[in-house]
Amino acid sequence: MQMAEGESAHRHKQEEKALSTDISVTEKEFSERRIGQILAFVIVIFMASLGFYLAVTGREIAGSVFGGPAIVAIIGAFLSRKKDGNNHR
Repeated sequence: MQMAEGESAHRHKQEEKALSTDISVTEKEFSERRIGQILAFVIVIFMASLGFYLAVTGREIAGSVFGGPAIVAIIGAFLSRKKDGNNHR
């Protein structure tokens, strides 16, 4: 009987360790995603601003080369989020 209780306690400790490891991994993944989103936002804003500046200063082609993909990235992000949200329902 005492041996079974010992095994049960050991198993509970192992399950708690596994659960805490899963939680820490999930928190790390969330943090990495958040940093990626922030960096992507900064890059897109920079590209859109650069494209706008180039277009206003008379370099329309260069402005569209930098600004166009930035706008496409923003639209793509919103459309993919909407599509992902519909799949989870």
